[in-house]
Amino acid sequence: MVTFSSNFQQTQQSTSRITSATTPLNQASSIQNDTRTTLIGNQDIQSSISSAKNSANQIASAISGAANQLQTAAQGFSALDTQLSRDLFKERH
Repeated sequence: MVTFSSNFQQTQQSTSRITSATTPLNQASSIQNDTRTTLIGNQDIQSSISSAKNSANQIASAISGAANQLQTAAQGFSALDTQLSRDLFKERH
């Protein structure tokens, strides 16, 4: 007998770990600019910090989006596996 099987639970665990891995990227956005000093180059540093925050947020968002897409695909495969198993079992009996 042929068995079709996806491991949706494994996918959920993996995508959860992937999403959790973005936490440090999201925490990077908590870095604050120094607006009280007027040192030369301070504005450039503030701009760099803002750019780094935006990049970190975009990367975290892309990773989370990819993890969600993986989970959606796994759900689809799981449903297809169930349907194929039912259809093949019906044909044999």
